[in-house]
Amino acid sequence: MNHLSNTPSRTSSLPSEGVENMPVGPGCVRVRLRYSSVSASSADLPDPKLGTSTSSGPAGLGHVGTVEEAGPSCGDNLIGRRVLIPPAALRRQPVVRESACAPPPDEREAGVAPHEEAVLAVAAAALGHVRSVGLRLGDPVLVLGKDPVALLTLQWARLQGAMPLVFGGFGPAALTDVARQLGADQAFRCDSARSLRDLAKWSGDEGFRAVFDGVGSRLTVTDGLHLLGRAGKLVFIGQQGADVESFNLYPDLHCRDLELVAGASCLEGADVEGGGCSRWKDLVAATYRILRRGRLQVETLVGDVIPWQGLLEHLQRLPGDAAWKAHIVDWDGFTNQSD
Repeated sequence: MNHLSNTPSRTSSLPSEGVENMPVGPGCVRVRLRYSSVSASSADLPDPKLGTSTSSGPAGLGHVGTVEEAGPSCGDNLIGRRVLIPPAALRRQPVVRESACAPPPDEREAGVAPHEEAVLAVAAAALGHVRSVGLRLGDPVLVLGKDPVALLTLQWARLQGAMPLVFGGFGPAALTDVARQLGADQAFRCDSARSLRDLAKWSGDEGFRAVFDGVGSRLTVTDGLHLLGRAGKLVFIGQQGADVESFNLYPDLHCRDLELVAGASCLEGADVEGGGCSRWKDLVAATYRILRRGRLQVETLVGDVIPWQGLLEHLQRLPGDAAWKAHIVDWDGFTNQSD
């Protein structure tokens, strides 16, 4: 297995990373992060045609850390436990639900380094996105994206039987080349509404069963809905959330029985007594099994392991054709007097 991740945006400042003041409520824990996966390309697209808002900093796409504090009603013996958590804000000590914590693979049999576990968390989140659709063999699927999260989602859709599997890349040409190598039947670079709508011809007569949107712009949301067949699903992946409330989507959703699925909701589940949430833990375990069998390719998506202190400088130096690659933040490379 290799380091995977996404890359943060090219912004001038990063969030403050001192001790978090957020209280730890019932069913929640405070985690001190050791490694995080980030993507420069996942934070924003500097293209006004896409209607994409500018991010204030890198998005955290998967993390590994240690539980430092547990709130009321949490399970026993959590303090000091190493855990994997799904996409969350990039903070040194985030407060998350206990259900968002999964144990890493057993080190004695896994051979997975701690920093590689941040990659495992990203891949597990992508699996949750795909499972939310309930794909059947032969379902046509479209993946829209600009970073490794979209490419991982593409691979999971292939393993679930999607056919044809179409990729629309919002980034350098290299992204679509990699998508073809990873199993896309068709891969195109999308830079306008016309090029996105042209993808409809690959869905057959009834439209796509699912569109996985890793961009979250007005263009991809509205046109993604138009590309869906009846009772299709538009699933948001990877980004920090598209502001879809102002898009006036209700007529489309209601008349055609369509469904919007937020990426985070794919990872949540009902609490089970004494064990927190089973869904995220199941996703991590299933992802690890697939990685061990070599059926999920991550090597092509891997960038560098970067100390937090030099993160922005590193991302700002990336050439355009490499900005979409995955990177791992090493939090121990960052020190602060208040931390």
